[in-house]
Amino acid sequence: MIHAEIRAVNGTDGLPPGLNGVMPLQLGDREVRVWGGPFRNRPKGVATYGVKMAAEIKDPADLSVSCKDFGVPDPADMRDAVVETLNQALDGEQIYVGCMGGIGRTGTFMASLAKAAGENDPVAYVRSTYLEHAVETKAQEQFVADLPVDDIRTALKSALWWRRFAWLKPYDFLGLIERYSRVRV
Repeated sequence: MIHAEIRAVNGTDGLPPGLNGVMPLQLGDREVRVWGGPFRNRPKGVATYGVKMAAEIKDPADLSVSCKDFGVPDPADMRDAVVETLNQALDGEQIYVGCMGGIGRTGTFMASLAKAAGENDPVAYVRSTYLEHAVETKAQEQFVADLPVDDIRTALKSALWWRRFAWLKPYDFLGLIERYSRVRV
């Protein structure tokens, strides 16, 4: 999807109420849509895998990354969450990311995800596709810039390569396809 089409989707006509936007993420030949907004506005039936970026929200989530408002999470926790989210996306899950307002911490997670997927300027990408003022603080921008993802990128490329052979799973008696078609770092 080109940026003009993404902006059209992000308009009030194409976006479910309460969401801030959607970021397309290219994973091999598959485009995944990563929805975002306040976590409490996570829509039913739109996104099936919820990533919560708010320590203060007690609602259940599929994946929680503890992070205070306007803050940054622990880098190891973020890396683990990015790997798990990539695996969920590769498995066909729709992704929803949220914090209290769906701007700073949500944007930080989306930018980290985009960086791991190969975006060269992930903060600019998130701002151009999801929300113009996502990734609110300089500390959040610096966090994304400093987050090491080269090994995640390599593992993602390997997983995508192995997934081309998914049709062979019934004949894969050693379990190689299942083992190597996951992002592992």
